[in-house]
Amino acid sequence: MTVGAREVHHGSLILVIREEIREDVVHASLSSRFGVINADLSVGVDVTSVVPLMSNRLLASMDPLWAATGRIHVTWALATGGTLEDRPRYNKTSCFDPFPFPAATEAQTMPTPQRPKRNRAAAGGAAKKSAGRAAQPAKAAKQAWPKDLAEQTRAVRTVLAAAGGIVTTADVARQFKNAKAPRVEEILATLVALGHARRTDSGYASA
Repeated sequence: MTVGAREVHHGSLILVIREEIREDVVHASLSSRFGVINADLSVGVDVTSVVPLMSNRLLASMDPLWAATGRIHVTWALATGGTLEDRPRYNKTSCFDPFPFPAATEAQTMPTPQRPKRNRAAAGGAAKKSAGRAAQPAKAAKQAWPKDLAEQTRAVRTVLAAAGGIVTTADVARQFKNAKAPRVEEILATLVALGHARRTDSGYASA
């Protein structure tokens, strides 16, 4: 028999876990739990009423992209995300939205088979001509080195794009005030892994 009342209340849930007959007398062993009793006779948090976190909307959990960038993205999320008590907390706005995902391949951006293909032979020839010489970033007033990882990554990527050729880690670091070469090197390596930059024997260039 179940005895209950409307609204949310604390109560005792008593379950019969074993019955046995000794000398024509039924002996029952009981288990008792105290707390909020749910409609399915469970005690505690009502898992049937939970809803997805709004901060995790539109995230794909099994997308192949995560397999390709998992380690890098975890490092990024630990640096840019928040904390919940003593645990890291993933937030879509600060961890997912500003993350520099790899550029889409030509096949992924081609809407129809009729789209004209790029002249790879001409592009390859131009790349070979510029591969042997290092390009220097345009001379300008030094920029302030951002404190936020996302802004640092965006700034380094902008310098690579503006250089128009191959630059070294020191070349990029010199474009900023107080930028440390090891930190710039880490960001350049991350951009290479994500497909936003390419590495050569002479340095780095925008992809």
